[in-house]
Amino acid sequence: MDGETSHKATTGFAKGDAPARAPSKGARQAAIYALSLLATRGMSIVMLPYVTHTLSPAEYGTLELLQGFADAITVVFGFGLVEAMFRYAGRFGGVDRNELPAAAFGAMLALSLPCAALLQFCAPLFLGLLGPTVPLDALRFILATASLDGVIALALGWIRFDDRPGLYLGLVAGRSAAHVVGVIVALEAGFGVTGIMASGFIASAGLACVLIFVHLRTVGIRFDAAIAMRLVRYGAPIILAGLAAFVLNQFDRLLLVPVVPVTEIAEYALAMKLSFLLTLLFQPLTLWWQPRRIAILAEPGGLERSASVACVGFAYLCVLAVGLAVGGPALIRLATPPDYHGAIALIPWLLLAKAMMLATELVDVGAYYAEDGRRPMAINLVAAGAALALYILLIPSFGVEGAIAATVVAFAVRLAAFVAVSLRRVPIPLPRVRLALLAVGSAAFAALLPPVPGIVAGILAGAAAGLGVALAAFLLGLLSPKAEPSSPPFILPERTA
Repeated sequence: MDGETSHKATTGFAKGDAPARAPSKGARQAAIYALSLLATRGMSIVMLPYVTHTLSPAEYGTLELLQGFADAITVVFGFGLVEAMFRYAGRFGGVDRNELPAAAFGAMLALSLPCAALLQFCAPLFLGLLGPTVPLDALRFILATASLDGVIALALGWIRFDDRPGLYLGLVAGRSAAHVVGVIVALEAGFGVTGIMASGFIASAGLACVLIFVHLRTVGIRFDAAIAMRLVRYGAPIILAGLAAFVLNQFDRLLLVPVVPVTEIAEYALAMKLSFLLTLLFQPLTLWWQPRRIAILAEPGGLERSASVACVGFAYLCVLAVGLAVGGPALIRLATPPDYHGAIALIPWLLLAKAMMLATELVDVGAYYAEDGRRPMAINLVAAGAALALYILLIPSFGVEGAIAATVVAFAVRLAAFVAVSLRRVPIPLPRVRLALLAVGSAAFAALLPPVPGIVAGILAGAAAGLGVALAAFLLGLLSPKAEPSSPPFILPERTA
C-alpha cells in the first residue's frame, strides 16, 4: 500500500486535495511525479525478464514472499507519521512551518531505531511464517530495508509538500538505478535472492543518508515529545487503513505458503505484476484528477464535469484492462521462460480485481468530501474483513484460485460501497446504464475471445481489442457526454463525516 491510500482513508482527502495550482505548473509537477512512478514501480517490470530468466520459479516465489512481508512491516512501522505531517503542516497550532517536519522526522528516527533492533531479534521467528525456502540472511536484509522505509517516506513526503518535484525525481530515480545495478551484480555473482535483498538495503541506506543530510540542512531535526504524541495519535488509525490495504492486496500470499508449492506463488506473483501494468498506465489520469476533484465541485458545472471525467476515465480503464487481458499472455511469453507461463491463466481475473480498485478512484469523491475519513475507513475495513474471511474459507481447498476469487469479491464489495456512499453525498449525474453496458461488454469480450497464439499476434490482438472497447465507449456516448455544465457550485450542507 502506498501512503496515498492510507492518507485518504483516514483524513478524508488525498494528499493533493487542495485547490489546483496554475495549470502549467500542475501539469509539469504531475509529469515529474509520473516519471518518478516509472522510475520506482515501473523499474520492477522492466527488470522482470532478467530476474525471471536468472531465478528459478521457486526462488522468484521466495523473493515475492519476502517483499510482501516487508510491505506489512512498513505499514506498521511507518506509524502514520507521513500522513499526520501532511494533515497538520501549515496549521499546527503554535508551530512554525519548519518546526513540524523537523519534529516529525525526529519522532520517526526515535521510533525506527528500536523497531529495527526488534525486527532483527524476531527474524528467526518470522521464518516459521514464511516457510523453509526463505534464507535467514535475505530476511534480515529486507527487514533492515523496511526499517528505513519510514524515514525515507517522511523525508520524501516533505520534499513533495515543499514543491520540489525535481529533487524528488532525482532521489527516487537514483535509488532505483543503484538498486538495479546492485541486482545485476548480485545475480551475476550468484548470490540469488539474498543478493537482491542486500542490494535493496544498500540502495535504501544510501538514500536514507542523503535524505537525513537534506532534511537537516533545510528544516532541521528536533525531538519534541508533545508534537510526537499528537502525530502518533493521529497516525494510529492510518495503520489500520494500511493493514486493510495489505490484506486486500498481499496477505493471501502468506496464507498460501502452507497450502501450495512456492512455484505456484511465483506464478501468482508474476500475474499480479502484470496486472500492476494496469495501475501504472492508469495512474497519470488520477495524478491529474485527484488534486482537482474537490475544488471542481465548487465551480459552476462541477457535477457535470466530474461525471465527464468519470465516464472518460472509466472508458480508458476498460480499454487498458481488455487490452492487457488479451495481450497479456503474449507479454508473459515474451518476458519469461516457459516455467512461469502458468501465470497466464490468472491474468484476466487479477485484472478484473485491479480494474474495480481503480474504478473506485473515479467515483469516490463523495466519500472523501468530509473533514475526516470515517466512511472510507469503514468501507476499507469491511472489504478487508470480507477478503480475510474468504481467504480463510477458500484458500485451504482451492489454493491460488480461491485467493483470487476472494480478492475479486472483496474489491466488488468495496466498489459497490464507495459508489453507494459517494453518490448519495455528492449526486454526480453518471449515465449508469451505459457505464454498466460498457463494463459487462468489456468483461464478456475479454472472457469469450479465444486465446491468440504467437507473441506478435497476441500483442496485436490486445491492441485491437482495446481499440474495439474504445469504439464501443464512443458509440455509447461516454467519450463526449452531452450534459451541459449547468449545475451551480456544489456545497455539502455539513461537511462532516
